[in-house]
Amino acid sequence: MRFEQAERKAVRPLIALAGPSSSGKTLSALLMARGLAGEEGKIIVLDTESGRSRIYADDERIGGFEIGEMHPPFTSQSFAASLEAAEKAGAAAIVVDSFSHEWSGIGGCIDQADSSSMKAPANWIAPKAAHRRLVNRILQTQVPVIFCLRTKPEFISGKDEKGRATFEKGPEIAEQESRFIYEMTVAALLEYESHKAFYSKLKNLPEPLRPVLSDGEQIGIATGRAIREWTKGGAAIDPEFERQATILRDLAANGTTDLQRHWSSLSGDWQKRLSTIKDDCKAIAKEADNLKQNAMDEPAEPTDPFAQKEAAE
Repeated sequence: MRFEQAERKAVRPLIALAGPSSSGKTLSALLMARGLAGEEGKIIVLDTESGRSRIYADDERIGGFEIGEMHPPFTSQSFAASLEAAEKAGAAAIVVDSFSHEWSGIGGCIDQADSSSMKAPANWIAPKAAHRRLVNRILQTQVPVIFCLRTKPEFISGKDEKGRATFEKGPEIAEQESRFIYEMTVAALLEYESHKAFYSKLKNLPEPLRPVLSDGEQIGIATGRAIREWTKGGAAIDPEFERQATILRDLAANGTTDLQRHWSSLSGDWQKRLSTIKDDCKAIAKEADNLKQNAMDEPAEPTDPFAQKEAAE
């Protein structure tokens, strides 16, 4: 493990807006995106809702945006490719509406697991691995991204005084992998019809933003501006290092073989620069290997994906 002096770096905000139908997710996301992108910045919407975001195309507050329609199957790979395309197209802010499709839509993770010929839990290995690679790609995105998430009520099971099973309607939960919210910089639950945002319900709001992002207020352009002002402070980030680190982590998620092959192809300079994340990548690769071995019910042999190249040096 390496230790270094802590330094605050500029943050590319990742934001989740969750809520039921008619809670104002799309409009709130577009207004926030305008605040994040600035008056002239390009907003790109990745729309899985049959182009529903177009109804706000003439909203003068938003000032226009570009749209890319996504269609089934809603695989993790298709979202990763769409995010990359939006970045290359010059987006200053990206809205994904709705990211719930990656998890529960046609061709999403649940659909893939259900249609797999493998029995549980092996049927989840491929979908979860693809989802982890997508999340890793999201964490390295170079521009702000706002994810709109559908919600559904959680039903809590119990028993009455006679021992009979009971089900009680609980809080709204996002239709996404349960840990996804915790990867976000900011997350809010939007209220049905009132469109008010409640950050405390998802427990994901940085302390410095609490004085300016209050529960019970509607999201607007000013909300995006406040987040932008906070996140742009700190040391600059090296985008090329982030890109190379993303590639390395992506391949680690495939297992030791792919990680070792890519590491061997890197120059000595890049191996030195990426040495800070070697242990992290080893752990990712080991987990991927174990998942594959568990599916085949064979023990995994420990290997060091960096040993071959370093021995040669």
